[in-house]
Amino acid sequence: MASATELTNLWDLTKKLLFLSHGQASVEHGFSINKEISVENMAEQTLIAQRVIKDHLVNVGGITKVLLSKGLLASASSARQRYQTYLDEEKEGRWSKGEGRKGQQSLMN
Repeated sequence: MASATELTNLWDLTKKLLFLSHGQASVEHGFSINKEISVENMAEQTLIAQRVIKDHLVNVGGITKVLLSKGLLASASSARQRYQTYLDEEKEGRWSKGEGRKGQQSLMN
């Protein structure tokens, strides 16, 4: 079709049609990734963190090409301690709001 002179206009139109977007493939791909990495009762922060990690792995070209800097290794080694601090702060927050006292009072009665 490209070499026939009488079909030049048709060939130009065909090329332009092929350049048009074919829908929301990138958005739909994001949804399928979310479905792939999520499980029931997963917290929103966890889902976001997993998406950030997945996107980074795709951008650098795979898990073997991730740069393991000293900062990253230090952050990973202290992650459990930071999580425990977060849980303690959440527990303190509930206790100061009175939720902890209600539970304790019902146990005493």
